[in-house]
Parts: sequence; structure tokens; C-alpha cells
Amino acid sequence: MKTASRFIYIVFILTNTFFAKAQGICYSEKSDALSAFVYPNRHFIKTKTSYRIYITPEDISLPAGSSIKIWFVKGVEVLQYADSTNGNFVFAYILPDDSAAEITGIENNNEELFYLWDYDGDKSQVITIKTNREIVIGDTLIVQFGTTTNAGKLTTPSIDFTDNFKIAYNENNDTIFFELVDKPEITYLPDTTAVYISATIESISKPGDTCILKIRAFDLYYNHIKNYTGTFFIECNEEGVIFPGSVTMQLTDSGKLDIPVVCNAENIYRFLTSADDTNISAAYSNPVYVTNKNLENIYWGDIHNHSQYSRDAHGAQALQYARDAMCLDFYSEADHAEMQVNSNIAGINCEEMQTIIQEANANNADGKFISFVGYEISKNTSEGGHHHFIFNFNSSDTIPIFFKEETIENIFADAEKIPGLQMLAVPHHTGKQFDATDTFTNCVNHFGNENINSQFRRIAEIYSGHGTSEYYDPENVLSYENQSSNDVFPISVNGPNYLQDAWAVHEKFSVVASTDDHKGKPGMPRKGVSAVFAKELTRDIIFDGLYNRKTYATTGERIIMDITVNDTIMGRDVILGENDFPLFDMQIFGTDTIEYIQILKWDFINGKYTAGHPQYDTVKTFYPGGWNFNEPFSDSTYLGCSMYYVRMKQIANTNIFGSNAVDAAYAWSSPFWVARKNESCPVVFLSDSLNEIEIDFSIYPNPASSVCLIKGNANIDAIYLYDINGKRLSQKKYTQGENYFVQTLLLNDLSKGLYFIQIISGRSIINKKIIKQ
Repeated sequence: MKTASRFIYIVFILTNTFFAKAQGICYSEKSDALSAFVYPNRHFIKTKTSYRIYITPEDISLPAGSSIKIWFVKGVEVLQYADSTNGNFVFAYILPDDSAAEITGIENNNEELFYLWDYDGDKSQVITIKTNREIVIGDTLIVQFGTTTNAGKLTTPSIDFTDNFKIAYNENNDTIFFELVDKPEITYLPDTTAVYISATIESISKPGDTCILKIRAFDLYYNHIKNYTGTFFIECNEEGVIFPGSVTMQLTDSGKLDIPVVCNAENIYRFLTSADDTNISAAYSNPVYVTNKNLENIYWGDIHNHSQYSRDAHGAQALQYARDAMCLDFYSEADHAEMQVNSNIAGINCEEMQTIIQEANANNADGKFISFVGYEISKNTSEGGHHHFIFNFNSSDTIPIFFKEETIENIFADAEKIPGLQMLAVPHHTGKQFDATDTFTNCVNHFGNENINSQFRRIAEIYSGHGTSEYYDPENVLSYENQSSNDVFPISVNGPNYLQDAWAVHEKFSVVASTDDHKGKPGMPRKGVSAVFAKELTRDIIFDGLYNRKTYATTGERIIMDITVNDTIMGRDVILGENDFPLFDMQIFGTDTIEYIQILKWDFINGKYTAGHPQYDTVKTFYPGGWNFNEPFSDSTYLGCSMYYVRMKQIANTNIFGSNAVDAAYAWSSPFWVARKNESCPVVFLSDSLNEIEIDFSIYPNPASSVCLIKGNANIDAIYLYDINGKRLSQKKYTQGENYFVQTLLLNDLSKGLYFIQIISGRSIINKKIIKQ
């Protein structure tokens, strides 16, 4: 067994065994002594129905008092066995004599630990049935879900997927359970009525090259209708394009029409697709930028999505949805892998991880679709917040699951010990508290100082279905509060936990966006999508683009953001000549009318904080009033080392289907870090308190050549001196009085340049610049 695998195999199995025995339940080998199937096993979504699981002894008899447990597929409403006149009623009986079998409980798997049944706190329901008589060979135990009358029927989920029941039994109330080899399969089918269509096309092409326009149909709940038939009509906004005016989708197309089109001249092209069924809304495609420039391609993906393997999610075939329905170029599942012993919660186990890896590798196809392996580790605030991880590897021997490490920092420490590990850790919803009334649900991320990890933490999720992590503003239409559709209302935590806070202290993040969907539906509109610049579509090259910060993010629309500063692409350091200023070359092509484009700047030398947050300057705002923008801009206000990024908003989403209330679409570039040649950018230290304004102190003279005096109005714990690179030079002595302090700082031994004084008082930290002349 290789070292990198120990995190999965050794610790996980031992821990599972311990907790299973602690509960007095032990699951043993799988058994084929009983057979099982479900009938009927195909049902349409959002309908009232009923079905039965048939369990038959093959070569043993079950004594009276034996128990059978059924792990129910996730995604259905809460089951009950108390009242046959209410919905989702469950009952059991034994044929041939119709004798009753007693249902003794329906429990959430979060309340019962299972060994072979994924010790993961899944929000799945487990039904326990006790036999009132012996079940012999020739008998059949029937468990019926839903009555034959409408009132007691089962309501099916709103999403289409295929999943399996799991069944285990014991004999004569023994504590040893055997899991059946048979896992009855059930399929939930999409509605047959199409409500939405989508049209997607490559973002970058050359004149005369063939592009593929992909047309898909969806039901009301955004399920891909694979048996749709009908005719679509295609129009283009420009002349000189070769494409069919109409196309027909047949049953043999399996819900996918891929139409070749050729754009012969340099221009921006969009295609309007409508259906012969006038009840279906028409859809514009994303723009395709046809140019002779030597540009890298823009590839679109979702690297943060949950499916049935996550404790708080359901749905299956997420990878297929990403590729076939949403037409993404790359995808990574990010199911929960963390263990929270006190909450009876853990994540994906070895068997599930193997399935995820096998599926990713089987569907990875260079030039067509790239599938990564990843997972999420969720920690609370003190442990480092929520991160999802993505790996550039093919096998479980090289993909560790850090499920037991107590903090994100510990994960990084362990990861550094694994030679050649290609891993990215992506912080997400960085300032969110899930429940305004419960501080335990506070899971904010920390930035700056010891939290910086340039090896693994290089990209950050600026937006997802949760909302935006750009900056603190509960009133923002994209805030966690305004994006929530839950009964429990989240809040934006007022702390230095957002990307603007992180950038201001030299965390060099590029931006991505993801759905963070929990129904196995990656790439959903209005929930976030990531763009990566890359020459080719391969796993290595896309991972390289992510790792090297060649990314930008949108709320779901495939907006083109081709932006350079002094001929340098986003996510890079920009080195100016001695007399140069930052020159922006911006080509932004929307999917609707662009409302505004803003260039934002943080000046590392002269930037100001207000109420604990950096105040970014809006250097320039453009109001294009059209779908395309192409205009240069030079920032003549540049004074020194600064960070820039571009934010844009368009008036509407082109593709109308989506669940959130926000009609507009947003996009964010990754930052540009700008400095003149031979100019050093100072390391700035992040305060972890909003009370720094309460410490009032002065440094005089400043600049100084030999000595300066520091004094202030607080009781303090420490004073530190740092150089421009963040190296602590010394802890300074000071005189402490009642609610004041004084310190004389000798500068004789210091070289000329910029330094920082850090003063700590309780939970408050404040940093000031000192210049040695």
C-alpha cells in the first residue's frame, strides 16, 4: 500500500469498525441468501405513485423476530408508517398469507452509524422491518411505498436519476447484519414536456473553422429530456455564416443536437434558437469570438458540485449531466469527505471513492470532455472554513482523502509530505454563516499571514448558488442573505473573510465560480461557471490553467472576457517600465446588453480601510449600452504597487431557466498584480478584528532616519517589527501605562526602505508603515 493512500484505506476502515461496534451493530459479508427487486422501477418526476420491493429467501429461512433494513434512495419526501390516508405511507406484509410484518422505525441515516452502509451521515431514510413469523423459502416479504389511493401515495423527486436501494438482514434479532448482493434499481424520468431550450457554442474560433452549436431541451425542473422530438429554427446576428435554418431532433438523437456552423469572417456571432412548440422559450447562444488573433481557447466548467455521495445531497449521473446536458468542457465532483465524529458525520468511503475515480477516468476524453476527481472538506471557522479539492491524478493510489485532519492547515502540512502531489484547495462561500441563530454554522475562511499557502490555495470561488464572496455587503443582491432559498436564513459575517480582504493582504487568488449544487446538476444557469484559458482541452492543460490562475468567473452566462494589462493576461504579475502606466485592453462580449464594466484597484501602499475592510477604488466605469465592448484604458492615477480586477454586469440572463431571483448576470476577471520594474510590493498583515479603529496611536517622525516615537491609547499585548517581505525582525519593548503605551524605536541598524509595525491588543491588530530614510 502506498503512503499517499493511507488517508483513505487504513484510518477510515478502523474508524468505521469502531463506531459500528459502539452502536451494537455489526455488518458482515454480503449475502445472496435473499434476492430482491423493485416493481415498477421507472417513474416520472414530481408525480404521485406507489411501488413495491420484493424480498425472497433463496436458500435460508428467516426466523420470527428477524430484522430487515432498507436504505431508501435519497431525494424523496419524508416517509411515514403511521397513517395510510397521508402521503408517503409505507407498510409491509408477507405472501402468500398476507400476514403482517411490523415496521419498527424509519430513521435518518444521520442518526444511525452503518459500517458497510457508508458511515457518512447521509440524509437518507432507513426503514426497519421486524418479522412476526418465520419467512421460509417460497414466501415473499413485500414492502410497499405508497398506497393505491392518491392520498397515501409517494411523491417522486423533482430531478431525474437512477439509484439503488440497499438491503440488509439479521437472523432472530442477532446483532450481525448481512447486506444483500442484490441492490434493486429505481429510475426517475424527466417530464416529457419541454419548457426550456439551451444553445451553446465554442467561445473562440478562427474564420472558416467549423464550430458546433449544441441544442438541448429541458423540462420545468431543468432535467435534460433525452427522448425529446421536435424541430428547431436557427438564426444568426451576422451575415456570412453557413448553418442550417432548421433542424429536427429525433428519438435516436437522445436529446442532443450538435449542429456544425462555419463563420467565415472575423466578428462576434450569436445564434438564436427557437422551437416549433411556441410554449418553449427561445434561447440565444453564448457569443463566439471569431478572430485571426493567436488567442487561447476559453473552456467552461464546474468544479464544485454534489451528488448522492454527499451526506446532504442526492441525484446521480452528475458527470453525464455536465457533459451531455450543460455541454461543459470540464467537471469535478466535490462530494463531502470530512469526518465530524461528534455529529455522526463522515464523507465518501473507499467504495464510493473508487466509483468516482472509475467514472471520471472512463469519461475523460481529450478534446471533448475533461473529468477531474475531487471532494469537499467542510470545517468550521476555527478549523479553516470550507474548501473543495481538485486533483490531477488518475488513481486512488495518488489521491489521498484528508478526512480526519482537524484543520485545513493540517491538511496542507500532510499534503506537502506527498511527493509530486498535484492538488488545488479552493475556499468557497468564504464569509457565510449558515444559520443566523447558530454560530456553530459559522464557517468563514481566514486569509493572510500564516493562512497563505501558494502551493495549494491559488484559486478561490467568488460566486456560487450560495451567493458572492467578493466583499462584505449583506445588501448586495448577490449576498448570501439574498440568494438563500432555505427556511434557515444565513448571514454574511462581518469580518475580513472575503476576496477583497484576501487580495489586500497579498493572497494571490484567481477567481472561479461553481454551482455548489446539491442535486447532481452541475453547470446550472445562474449558479456559477468557471472559464479557463488553455490551448487545448486535456486534463493536464486545464489543471495547469487552474493552477496558474488563468481563470475568470461568471454567475452562469458564458460571457467572453478577453482582458490584458500591458499585454499580460489576467492572473499574472504585470511589470511596468519606469514611466509606464497600466494599460487595459478589454474585449468583453456579453449574452445580453452590458449595463456597466468597472475597473477596481487596491493600492498596496496608499489603500485605506474602513470598518475593517479595504476600500477599493473604482478607477473607471464604462456604460456600453450594447452587447459588445472593446475599448482601451490607461490608469494615469497609478502611484505604485497595486492590484486590479474587472467586474461587469449585464442587464439580463440570456437563458431564462434557473431558480434564483437575480435576473442580471455578473462576471469577474482574475486580478492583475501591477508594479514598476525594481519596485517591491509590501506584505500587508491582516487584522482579524473590526475593532482596530479603537486603537489610536501615532508614529513620529515618519519618515525617520534614526529614531521615532510610537505612542497610543490602549493596553497592548505585543509590538512587532516586520520588513517589507513579511519577515519578523523583532518583538519591540514598550512602556505600558494605564490605557496607554509608549515605545522608542531605534532605526540606526535598519537599511533604508519600508517597514511595518504591528500592534496587538486583545482581539485587535493594527499595522502601520514606517519609512527609514
